Amino acid sequence: LTDPVLSSMLASYSAAVRDPDNELVHLYEIRDALARHFGSGRSVIKTLGIHQRKWKLLGELANHKPLQQGRHRGKMLGTQRDATPDELANARGCTVDLIQAYLNHIDEKL
Repeated sequence: LTDPVLSSMLASYSAAVRDPDNELVHLYEIRDALARHFGSGRSVIKTLGIHQRKWKLLGELANHKPLQQGRHRGKMLGTQRDATPDELANARGCTVDLIQAYLNHIDEKL
């Protein structure tokens, strides 16, 4: 685990597992780490071959839905709700795909 981006993503995924009340916050950190590394979300999608809908879905769940586990709880007007098991599974699946795509990318560079 000498790759700092990979280390950061794995730490965030581990934090998501340990801290379910903030799961989407931690999962979104994975998306943030890739965007910082590649310069933008568009570059991540292009370089890693990520489906844009997966990239957007994680952003929607973490940032825009009124979810207790989301990133912007204090900005949401009205009632917030817990994320459904399907929403959390989708967010986890997106991040696993991001991590796997990055692993493939660094493997190709070796």
